[in-house]
Amino acid sequence: MDPSWVPNAWVSLILLIGGVVVLLFVLVRVLGGGVTRGPVHAPGEPSMPARTPAQQILDERLARGEITLEQYQAMSRALSGE
Repeated sequence: MDPSWVPNAWVSLILLIGGVVVLLFVLVRVLGGGVTRGPVHAPGEPSMPARTPAQQILDERLARGEITLEQYQAMSRALSGE
């Protein structure tokens, strides 16, 4: 009996197992909801409005302590047009 078929059987088995793993991964991603983009919120809960680049910078300045809360609120109102 010629044993030359043995390496081909191992390659086939590895490819089969790899294919099953990829198939399971894709099924979990599709049936599990996939990747969510942006903030996650409860159903029926309104999502946060998109922040402008200016508002993001203002948020960062407040977080770094460069401005006070009063300054932040005044500048935020100015940016929103209130």
